[in-house]
Amino acid sequence: MKLWITIFVVTLAGCAMQQTISLFPRGAGATQQGTGSLDRLSNELTVSVDGKKYGGRMMMNTATSTNIYGYSTSTTTNQATALLLGDGGQIRCEFGWDALMIQATGVCVDSKNVTYDMLIKN
Repeated sequence: MKLWITIFVVTLAGCAMQQTISLFPRGAGATQQGTGSLDRLSNELTVSVDGKKYGGRMMMNTATSTNIYGYSTSTTTNQATALLLGDGGQIRCEFGWDALMIQATGVCVDSKNVTYDMLIKN
């Protein structure tokens, strides 16, 4: 039984190593949709918007708590951030993962103050 569970988990992990990123602009002045990918092994994001490339690393947010005996524990939440640097300046992203960490949605803002809705999926 443990072997089947291991095979299932490894198969799921293999499917989700490279995920697609879509950026959908908001507002009348923004017309260029962005596309890219997230490498789940290295947490590296790369996107292209209007022919300009941006890249950076996803950081999962963590919370630290202390119990009554003085021990600290750190837990990872389903929230993440990324700062992508590139040809056109920077893009700052904040996004949240679903319960199984398969898909994420969020918001990105570039250095020209254009806001994008973000979707990460397989």
